[in-house]
Amino acid sequence: MGRAHSRALLALQHLDVPLRPELVSISGRNREAVERARRLWDWGEAVTDWREQVADARVGIFDNAGPNAAHAEPTIAAARAGKHVLCEKPLGLTAGESYELWQVAEAAGVHHLCGFNYRFVPAVRLARELVQAGELGEIVHFRARYLQSWGWDADPELWRFDQAEAGSGAIGDLGAHIVDIARYLVG
Repeated sequence: MGRAHSRALLALQHLDVPLRPELVSISGRNREAVERARRLWDWGEAVTDWREQVADARVGIFDNAGPNAAHAEPTIAAARAGKHVLCEKPLGLTAGESYELWQVAEAAGVHHLCGFNYRFVPAVRLARELVQAGELGEIVHFRARYLQSWGWDADPELWRFDQAEAGSGAIGDLGAHIVDIARYLVG
C-alpha cells in the first residue's frame, strides 16, 4: 500500500487540485529499500524511524501504510503530536488499539481516516450511485467474494503470513474490505 499511497500523492502534484502535498519524508525498516522508494516516488528524504516523522514539524499528515503490527503505535503518536492521520486497516491488532487510535485522534482534533481503498474503485462507486438512486430497489441481501490470487505464490516469509505482524489473519486483513464495502454500499 505504500507504493499505492506514494503514487497517488505524487500524482496529486501534477493535477489541477487545490491541495498539492509536499512529499516530505518516507520511512521504512530497511535503509536500502526505503531509499529506493524515496527516489522512485520523489520523497524529500528517507528515514528508518517513524518517530522522526512524528517529531518533524514539516509533516502535517502522517500516512501509515506499514505492516499491520506497525499501525497503532505510530499513528497514535502522530495524532497526539497534532498530525492528521491516514492509516491502513486494521487500525490496530486489537479492537482496543483501534478504539484508542480513534479516541486519541478525536481528542487531538485531527482528521483521521482508515484507508479502505476499494471505495475508490470505479465499479464500486457506480454500484453505490445505483443503490443511492434507488435503481436496484430495496437491498435485502449482500454477498461478496474476495477473489485475488496474489498470495498463492507470494514469499511465505512476507509479513502478511506472520500472525504476530499481520494480526487477525485473512478475515481481518482481507475480509475487512468486504465488511467496509457492504457498509459503504448499503449502510
